[in-house]
Amino acid sequence: RYALLKKPRCKFPTSRQTSVSQMLLADCAFRRENVYERERIWCDSMKTSSLWRKMLSLTLAFLLAVSLIPTALCAEPGMDNFSKTAVYPGFSDIPESAWYYKNVRSVCEMGLMNGKSSGAFDPGGQLTVAEAITLAVRVATTYYGIPFTPGGTPWYSGAVAFAEEYQIIAEGQFSRADYNRPVTRAEFAALLFETLPLTEFERINRITYIPDLTVENPSWNEIYMLYNAGVLTGKGTLVNGELSGDTAGSFFPNDPISRSEAAAIIDRVALPDKRVAFSLSSHRPGQVIPAADGSFRISIPKDEGWEVPLNEAGDGSGVFYCRQEDSRTEMRVITVSREGYSSLTSQDLADQLIPKYIQEWWDGVPETETSEEAIVRGLLSYTYDYTYTKDGEAFGGMALSTQNSDFFYIFFLTWPEDDPDDQYSKLAGLLLSFDMAL
Repeated sequence: RYALLKKPRCKFPTSRQTSVSQMLLADCAFRRENVYERERIWCDSMKTSSLWRKMLSLTLAFLLAVSLIPTALCAEPGMDNFSKTAVYPGFSDIPESAWYYKNVRSVCEMGLMNGKSSGAFDPGGQLTVAEAITLAVRVATTYYGIPFTPGGTPWYSGAVAFAEEYQIIAEGQFSRADYNRPVTRAEFAALLFETLPLTEFERINRITYIPDLTVENPSWNEIYMLYNAGVLTGKGTLVNGELSGDTAGSFFPNDPISRSEAAAIIDRVALPDKRVAFSLSSHRPGQVIPAADGSFRISIPKDEGWEVPLNEAGDGSGVFYCRQEDSRTEMRVITVSREGYSSLTSQDLADQLIPKYIQEWWDGVPETETSEEAIVRGLLSYTYDYTYTKDGEAFGGMALSTQNSDFFYIFFLTWPEDDPDDQYSKLAGLLLSFDMAL
């Protein structure tokens, strides 16, 4: 039921900490007060010095565990750590005329990729699972400034242990037999997604429909986010910022990935100025309905019994209400203009408005005290699950908050618990077609 969400694993320390215990431990904290609909909304932040001490302690603990004693302090986490640290050796099979030449040179100079022992790079060679994990660990340790030396028996065991320790991969995610097989394009995308904080994948594209990607692929959320960040582009010819061709935008998630393709993707992960801004003209099948305030579009599937009884714009906000004909399954979208609320985030709104609306509308109960970070169709969101009872019937629900440069969006999806899978899949189809501006 919850394949709609991608909940990031808890691994390396991030730049934002919001729990009460973390705030109490902070050496300095401040609060900014904002008001929305006469409700006070608090925005909590903390200095990074406390965070840095936590990261340093984690780093030292790992180094002691593998018996590596550093001779200098680690670098502070950040994209600036992706810099030239090696001399490009040149490869006999990488001509300067090749489309991937600059990418291969760049990742080699940053120490993220190497050639083969034969002195060649093997650009058309298929990347294995073991190689892909090792590359992901190099990207992550470079960003976070953590020393890492691959090794062990077999040769990739050190990288696998590190990836499991910091949850780049789940423990036991790959079997021993998997490590020598080709990694799929979807698996490689998911690995790179886990290497950086979500905030480093800034959304620069408005991609809402990848033709050959469905929720059945376990990495679909990660792929959408990397498309919108310009790290992935899929197949097609890029002309004036738009992909064209018979397979434009298709990702071919189950195909293997070549070493040259991997170099290009890693280069874009490490160097944001190399990320690709582009658009796709295709959208999900169905009737495309714009919100009354013009802040988003949504595709309503045909012949699924949906009706739109409400689509209104108010003063700086709007309400979109879509439901099944029996009125037992529905989606509500509230949009709030960000004008005047520049210091707020969608997490602030989620934590203080979503529980309020759940209580007022349905007398419902959130299942957690605070929202959980998640990726929904490539959008960084903050979610709650909730339940309520109406006329003796049990309902389930999921609420989430996200934002773009001009609006906050709060979604409420509710469905009857006696038919959760079918109704939830219909709601998922609606949410997947959500198309908001940058």
